[in-house]
Order: sequence, then C-alpha cells, then structure tokens
Amino acid sequence: MGRVVVYLDVDGVISALSSKHAFRDARQYTVDGFQLTLSRALGTRLRGLDAELRWLTTWAEEANRVGALIGLPALDVAAHPPPGATASGPWKWEALRQVVELEGRPFVWVDDDAIGPDADAWAAQSPGQALLIRPRGNRGLSPAELDEIEEFIARVQEK
Repeated sequence: MGRVVVYLDVDGVISALSSKHAFRDARQYTVDGFQLTLSRALGTRLRGLDAELRWLTTWAEEANRVGALIGLPALDVAAHPPPGATASGPWKWEALRQVVELEGRPFVWVDDDAIGPDADAWAAQSPGQALLIRPRGNRGLSPAELDEIEEFIARVQEK
C-alpha cells in the first residue's frame, strides 16, 4: 500500500488570503510579488505528519520558496499546471487522479477551491484510502483540519 501522500495547495491552504490565519504566529511575506500570510507553526505541524508531502499547485517548484518560509524542506511537485491553468481549474483533479491510480497509495488532498463533486465521488469509491480537506481560503489550513489529517494517517497505518 505504501506511505500516505499529502497533496498541498499554496493559496488558501498554506497561505491564508487574509491576516486571520488559524495560527497565531502568522506573518505577511511577499513572494514573487504576491502577499502571503504564512505560519511557521503550520510548517512545524506539516513536517510532523508521518506522510510524504507533495505540492499540487499552480506555483509548481516556486511553492518550495513559500514552503521554506514556514520551515518545510523542498517537496516534490505532483504535477505541473498546463499553460494558462488556473488555481481552481480541472487540471489538479486530473493530475491527482492519474498519480494516485498509478501509485495506489492512500492520500490526502488539501485544496480550498479545486476539489469538486467528481473528486468526492471518486474518493468515496476507496473508503478509508482518501481524505479530501477543503480549508476556508480566508483562513488557510487549521489546527482542527491537521488533527483530522493526523487521525486519517494513523488509521491507514494501523491497517
């Protein structure tokens, strides 16, 4: 089965869209001209997950510049966006499905706006092997959602 893979978006997940991030240590940063609200405490929680972390974002490799600001090591990019892709476009869902079906590993997909009904229906066909997390984009990934991810990883590893 293999280790759980956690696929992460940047905007609305790692970076909240407002200063009301769920982690109290959040600070404003500018990366490539974009204002981001980031938390090193979030980075610590993500590093502590017993899972493989990968980016699934239009930022592609540039996401590692964002990740470094919260203490993440360089992560692999699950897929590169096609030219003209948008953050919420169908390319993420299609890329994720291909990778997951090829690898056959349990996974968590964390995205504030790209997870649609097709992904829900597909994930439901593999009960206990998939977790879809949709943080509120104005808040980013929350401690409670991280708790849910940790519990999922622990359940999968018990099997």
